[in-house]
Amino acid sequence: MKRMLIYLIAAVAAILLIGCGSAKKGSSADSAPETKSLVGYYELGWTEGDSVQEADVKAVKEAGIEFSLTVNEDGTARLVSNGKEIDLTYDMDQMIMEYNGGKIPFTFENDTIYLEEDGRHLTFNRED
Repeated sequence: MKRMLIYLIAAVAAILLIGCGSAKKGSSADSAPETKSLVGYYELGWTEGDSVQEADVKAVKEAGIEFSLTVNEDGTARLVSNGKEIDLTYDMDQMIMEYNGGKIPFTFENDTIYLEEDGRHLTFNRED
């Protein structure tokens, strides 16, 4: 059961990262947070309406499986999902993360990164 849960979460992350369309227009540069405020280490979290449920997040953490996002000051980021690493780039002006040409809109508020595309949501909470 835990293995199936891990695959489900990884699949949701992959769908969000690969994305089918172009990103929706994000916040304007005037309202975008500064890059320094985004930099850090984040772990998979949960917010009402996420594609991954609170119980799923707890089960992954209890199993000792890393599902994290590290954001660097140079515009790069790395998603780690069950031992697999995916390199990303991000644009603070457009509020998008990119992976293999796919663009995922994100928001950042209260030390939390929210990724959303086509009604699917993932939440990452700062842990550093």
